[in-house]
Amino acid sequence: MTADRAYAQYDIEKKSLVVAYVLWAFLGYVGAHRFYLGRPLSGMFMLMLYSISMNIPLSGLPR
Repeated sequence: MTADRAYAQYDIEKKSLVVAYVLWAFLGYVGAHRFYLGRPLSGMFMLMLYSISMNIPLSGLPR
């Protein structure tokens, strides 16, 4: 790969830290910032943990 092509590929894969923080501030509880940063496993874990924690009060389980 030439230097110009490698730089172009890096520029495409580069993520904005500001966007990551905005996603964290507004959608951090579902792991949106983790998906954006290319960490889908931890994003899925956060999403599943959020969905489980929101379904427990709705399921009618005793406290």
